[in-house]
Amino acid sequence: MDSGQVLSVGMAVLPGFILFTLVYTITIKVLERGLTYLQSLQVSAVAVAVSMALYLAYIFARYPFYRNRDLDNLAVLIAWIILGIVITRLARNYGIQKHGWFGLGGRANLWLIVLSWALIAVIFGVRYLMGSS
Repeated sequence: MDSGQVLSVGMAVLPGFILFTLVYTITIKVLERGLTYLQSLQVSAVAVAVSMALYLAYIFARYPFYRNRDLDNLAVLIAWIILGIVITRLARNYGIQKHGWFGLGGRANLWLIVLSWALIAVIFGVRYLMGSS
């Protein structure tokens, strides 16, 4: 892989990295008020970087042997779970303990799932009420 390809991949994942980092920063800050915004940003940036790096490693490793698209969905799920685990582990550095079954990363992931479902329901509801197909 030459430097042009590395730069191309870096530019392709940069918007996703920024978006996921900001979304997880806000989520972590809302769920754990004991953290400052900068601490939430550090935790989410490192966790998103680790998760994206693992997913990119999978993408580059599977490229020559690409057979089954179902493995892509599994890889995304594994990267998402690892993101939650890394958030929980990094939050321990700031004194945030795991309460109950889920740590901060698990709660952030579940909160974002519920929020995205609610947003989808609102969009479909508005489209239904407006009469568009």
